[in-house]
Amino acid sequence: MTMTTPMKSFVTFLVGAVCLTAGQTHCLNAGQPPAPDLRMGPLRVHPANPRYFADNGQRAIYLTGSHTWHVLQDQGPSYPPQPFDFDAFITFLRTNHHNFFRMWTWEHSRWACWSTSDKFWYRPAPYRRIEGHGIAQDGLPKFDLTEFDPEYFQRLSNRVDQARSNGIYVAVMLFQGVSVEFKKPHYKLPWNSHPYHRSNNVNQIDADTNGDGQGYDFHQWPLAPGVWDLQRAYLRKVIDAVNGFDNVLYEVANECHTNSQTWQYEVIKFIKNYEATSKPRRHPVGMTAEYPNGGTTDLFASPADWISPSVADWDKDAPPVATGHKVILADTDHLPGQRGDADFVWKAFTRGNHPIVMDDLAVTNAARISARRAMGVTRRLAERLDLAAATPHGEVTSSGYCLAHPGQEYVLFLPAGGEVSVDLSAAAGQFRVEWIHPVKGTLTRAETLAGGAKRTLKAPFAGQAVVHLTASPATGGASMAFPGRDWAETTPESQGVEAARLREAVAWLDNHSGPDGAKELVIIRNGYLIWKGPHADAYHKIFSCTKVFTSTVLGLLVDDGKCRLDDRAVQFLPSLDEEQPAYAQITLRHLASMSGGYRGVVREVSPEQPWGEPLAYLVPQPPRYESGTACAYHDHDVFLLGNILARLAQQPLKETFQRRIADPIGMKHWDWGVVGVLENGMTLNNAAGTPARNPGIQTTALDLARLGHLYLNRGHWNGRQLLSVFFVDQATTSQVPASRPHATGADPGGHYGFYWWLNTPQRNGRCAWPAAPPRTYAARGASANSCFVVPEWNMVMVRLATAPENSKAADETWNTFFSRLAPAVSHP
Repeated sequence: MTMTTPMKSFVTFLVGAVCLTAGQTHCLNAGQPPAPDLRMGPLRVHPANPRYFADNGQRAIYLTGSHTWHVLQDQGPSYPPQPFDFDAFITFLRTNHHNFFRMWTWEHSRWACWSTSDKFWYRPAPYRRIEGHGIAQDGLPKFDLTEFDPEYFQRLSNRVDQARSNGIYVAVMLFQGVSVEFKKPHYKLPWNSHPYHRSNNVNQIDADTNGDGQGYDFHQWPLAPGVWDLQRAYLRKVIDAVNGFDNVLYEVANECHTNSQTWQYEVIKFIKNYEATSKPRRHPVGMTAEYPNGGTTDLFASPADWISPSVADWDKDAPPVATGHKVILADTDHLPGQRGDADFVWKAFTRGNHPIVMDDLAVTNAARISARRAMGVTRRLAERLDLAAATPHGEVTSSGYCLAHPGQEYVLFLPAGGEVSVDLSAAAGQFRVEWIHPVKGTLTRAETLAGGAKRTLKAPFAGQAVVHLTASPATGGASMAFPGRDWAETTPESQGVEAARLREAVAWLDNHSGPDGAKELVIIRNGYLIWKGPHADAYHKIFSCTKVFTSTVLGLLVDDGKCRLDDRAVQFLPSLDEEQPAYAQITLRHLASMSGGYRGVVREVSPEQPWGEPLAYLVPQPPRYESGTACAYHDHDVFLLGNILARLAQQPLKETFQRRIADPIGMKHWDWGVVGVLENGMTLNNAAGTPARNPGIQTTALDLARLGHLYLNRGHWNGRQLLSVFFVDQATTSQVPASRPHATGADPGGHYGFYWWLNTPQRNGRCAWPAAPPRTYAARGASANSCFVVPEWNMVMVRLATAPENSKAADETWNTFFSRLAPAVSHP
């Protein structure tokens, strides 16, 4: 049957759905559908957590989504069958926030194993039909098994590529168990139209070696003479068509019979060997459940990277825990009796599996809709987790369903809703609590929860529920304070810092860091002010330190579900690629990490504006380089991002930052310069701190330290989670590989997050501040304005200045200062 009409109406139904928010509630599935993540792979089994795949950046990847039968070959009761609307299918997946589907293939050309009807066709086929050599049993010309049909392979390649451009992974199915046998005796026999049936090809190939009238032998070792050679030629053709795409997985076959395992193992080994010896990329290969009643023994013993089990080893009320022996895609196609609803999705997810749903897209009952939406919610949640460290821990909760990084993060599923207990005896500190509706995706924040004991929580809404617990930053027993109107001042000794050595280190910094010395130096430890320079309240511009204010606004909008880091910029600024098509591929992640390659107009250069009029930067010029292929520290990327964020928030950057961050953390002495007005009348703040008539952020060392303290506490502020742990961790993790080519200007390669400079190895293999703890990071601006965050020491250090200083010399100065300060600091 064709899905064209019901698919379009279904997509419209979902796009029209709105998640309402109020108070402390927002929605995981709110905002635009996810745009492509251009860092997709190729996937490989994650080296640290083999329940998941890893992309080429070592991120753990969770797969989930609907799949349906028509995605590659059209099928239906007429010939040729009505075309399947693949564009609508991709829209359906994106709308539901799915990132995976199985690319079904059918070996036979006519008749359906689930029907008695004589009229059901499939096309195109992998093999070319040859006129003048007789008619096959399906009523059409016979196949030539040595000639491939270009239409089939071009369609395969095009659809894999279209999925890639939409951030969706594809399991390319290679063979079809349903095509060779009766599934029920009174239905049609698909084998009668199979290209390898002796009556249907011009090559005199008969894969039915035992002559029983069915094609079991086509999927059973040893094969008929010549068949393995032809199968290998077909496999090479498929691999050649899709090997260049990073979003590919292979699936040997759908539900082959229970004597097919040796043949399937040979297919897996052939694929792996061919890609390893002849192709540039290697992709995961999967083996799915044999039919009927195939167990997992053959699957786990196989050379496959991933498997899909059958009902023989799957309790629908209590699914098995993924051990990491194989990546497990839990597919309702192989689990008859499994309802395929939200309950299935969350139980599978919290036990380390990847739930996928065999989906008749015309079905719109409540259970199916709940499954589709729940898969999207689990995916959005998985993107916020440290998934590489997450393992099933059902033993810690009364519900039995928990995915956890013990001591740091817990996701609990409550199948019956209501109350749940969780054992946090081994977890110190406070935990942020978020309740998630498993279908709607709404998040409701609750009061923080103390670790150190078994705790009981109650869902704030009726029905099934999910709760996400995230640890606040560890303080090693030290009391973490948060300032009120002013910072609480205390002695260095009270916070584990030797006063004499601190004074000595500061005196050295004062004498070696330019005319302004350490007059505006502020040092905070455990939330207490232990050093304040005489001009710590001096108010002035901080140049490029402004950039971390802009990236913080990005984090707020990501947390709100209004965008994703890997969304393309053109999704929010459609005119961006009108004259410069290359800009279609720039993502928000690229812009926030100086790897977008964007170039704008430079005009009206003057002593007051040495880099030109900032508003002109928004007029696109030819790119510096292809986005994501190089890096260059340049303000044009930042202005483009600031423009997008203001449009997304529907208010200037300053207003978003003030309401969500500055006011809650008590920043009183600050301002954000305006460089112009957008065409929609909205003012545009100086997102980069570019020298201009209207500078970026102006503030004091004491107020800038508050932002540093927020980041030190991973977005947590005195009982409130203002910025997600997920975003803080992303912002302070290297986003620019040291191997990425450097274009111009300062080189962020290897040590740059989202406008934060990191103490990780640079291109030369050295860190910027070797004497500092390795997790140190900093906001940096001209005149050596700096805000250092040192998680290992629970410390924030801000030093502001107005006199020009050389940045390289400043790095050397800071490194020496760290070397002198380190002996004074006791570890928390």
